[in-house]
Amino acid sequence: MIKRILLISVFIVMGMVLFMSFYGAVMQVGLTRALPAAYLSAMELNVIYALPLQLLIVGPLTRFLFLKMYPIIDNHYQY
Repeated sequence: MIKRILLISVFIVMGMVLFMSFYGAVMQVGLTRALPAAYLSAMELNVIYALPLQLLIVGPLTRFLFLKMYPIIDNHYQY
């Protein structure tokens, strides 16, 4: 179960880092020759900040809140 949670969290972070780093780089330097360097720099920083934040704080907090709001029911079917 923990492997599945970690795998999902890592892939979510990587997808967000790829797309949002590109968006941030384009907003910062525009579509210029500086875009690849700005994109790589943004990706490095975003991975450094986003991955630990997701794995240590946001992910566990979200799972805790969702389990409190939507508890696991033993019976699969309730009528």
